[in-house]
Amino acid sequence: MKRLDDVLNYGLKIYQDSDFFSFSIDSVVLGNYCNLKISDKKIIDLCTGNGIVPIILSKRYDKKIDCIEIQDKLGSDIVMSFDECVKWPSTYEYMASSVERTLSWAK
Repeated sequence: MKRLDDVLNYGLKIYQDSDFFSFSIDSVVLGNYCNLKISDKKIIDLCTGNGIVPIILSKRYDKKIDCIEIQDKLGSDIVMSFDECVKWPSTYEYMASSVERTLSWAK
């Protein structure tokens, strides 16, 4: 069931579904105490749940934060596999093993 919740002390509201991950006070505390550097240019939150921590950090720091959450139950249309960013130059063997590892993760 969907509900509209307040994000404590931030004047924000977020829709949450009780059938999936919902934030709790620990996420608000983490968003409050996590510090970003002014020099941080690209920020990504992997396994973000419903995105509450980056929402709080965006409000505190006025920064864009990309978030990724994969929940098969939500019927994702796009699923990406992450792979290693291979150092250049690398041997053919090392690159081939990296590609094989990515393909095995994608299965």
